[in-house]
Formats: sequence, structure tokens, C-alpha cells
Amino acid sequence: MLRFYCFLGGIHALARTVDLLGRCFMTEDRVKLTREELYQKVWGAPATKLARELGVSDVALGKLCRRLDVPKPYPGYWSQLAAGRRVRREPLPPRRQGVPAEVIIYHHPGGRDLPARGS
Repeated sequence: MLRFYCFLGGIHALARTVDLLGRCFMTEDRVKLTREELYQKVWGAPATKLARELGVSDVALGKLCRRLDVPKPYPGYWSQLAAGRRVRREPLPPRRQGVPAEVIIYHHPGGRDLPARGS
């Protein structure tokens, strides 16, 4: 299945899921987050875990952070934190003009259980 999501706050497009036969499903599950809430979540859990919780891929989560100008932990952050080392946390920059203050993430709860490509 291919999934399409609306990530831009203020523009509420219909989220839909399209299966391989071209049939469309409307998804009703959604999560509304402010930039500050997303920042707290991104620095509170690894991206793969947070993405699973939100029902999106870790790549989609990275794109969302980039669009909202939310810094993500640097590579090795979580392993350093687990080892008890001191880590630095980038502050959330002020919101620039054109950057949405909030986002609505639409997800499909069954979408994570799909077989891998080619199977």
C-alpha cells in the first residue's frame, strides 16, 4: 500500500490510503502536534520508536522535522545517552515566517504490518 499524508499545518487536505489496486481509503486517525510538542517527542525517544508511535516512517518523521525547523538528535546521541555520557541538546529555534506552528499527522494503523516489497 502507498500512503499519503498531509503534513502542512493550516492546509487540511484529505489523507488517504491507496492500495495496489487503486482503491482509496479515508483515514480518520490523526495526531495534532505543535512545533514544541514535536521537539519534546523527537528529543525524548529514538526516531524509529517515535515514528512507529505516530504511525509514519522514520524518513517521514525526518522530513516533518525539516519542514517545521525542529532539530533532531545527532547520530550516536541515543547510544551516548545510554552509556551515561554527556550529550548536548540543540535548542528549538524561533519559528521563522512560513514555518507552520502546528501539524496534523494522519496515519493508517494497519500500515506498519504490510509485507516488504517483493514478498
